[in-house]
Amino acid sequence: RRQARIHQLKRFFRDRIEDLPAIAIKTPASDDLSCGITTVEVVGRDVRAVAKVLSERHHIDCRPMTTHDLNGLRISLSVFNTEDQVDVLVAALREIVAETV
Repeated sequence: RRQARIHQLKRFFRDRIEDLPAIAIKTPASDDLSCGITTVEVVGRDVRAVAKVLSERHHIDCRPMTTHDLNGLRISLSVFNTEDQVDVLVAALREIVAETV
């Protein structure tokens, strides 16, 4: 049940961001290849700056990934996360995207 919940939250998150052209999803959609992790890039923004905004403005902690020119945020969802929390994350990313344009 835990695994199914984590996969469901990941799909919930991906469904809400895949229509945003300024968000590049860098993790395969397959549950076998990503479990509850989704790495995303806010195109045109340095990942460290995005992580700082998420942390300072929205109290969202995620790991910036910069090795191998990745420039991605690792979003790790778990059973204790709620869909409301995912919606807060999506709204924060939408805000950052709007500031980039």
